[in-house]
Amino acid sequence: MPHPAPRPDIAWNPGGAERILIAAGADQLDEVEDLLATLPLCTRGQVFIEAERDIEITRLIAPGRVSVHWLSRERRLGAAKGEMLDRAVEAWLGEMLAGTDKDPSIYAWIAREGAARLLETR
Repeated sequence: MPHPAPRPDIAWNPGGAERILIAAGADQLDEVEDLLATLPLCTRGQVFIEAERDIEITRLIAPGRVSVHWLSRERRLGAAKGEMLDRAVEAWLGEMLAGTDKDPSIYAWIAREGAARLLETR
């Protein structure tokens, strides 16, 4: 069954990537849900969403091998907007890219202040 395409204003084409990474603030939740809706059930990857407060945390529907992790600044006093998201992305990429004989194929959509950035390691 074909998967729906994301909205035309979202650059998203993970193709045959082995893993995906989606990272965004809670204010981009609609876009994240649209991206998740396009993923095949066999997709592997990680979603990080940074929220200002715990009350913003909601359940997201994702393929079974895609982990969704909310980062709440309310639980980490003094954290600047985007700081927790940056650290989570760096740690995840460091883990995925370290110690492998071949470079894994990762497709990432990272949205913070302003436009989303894409990262491909294919």
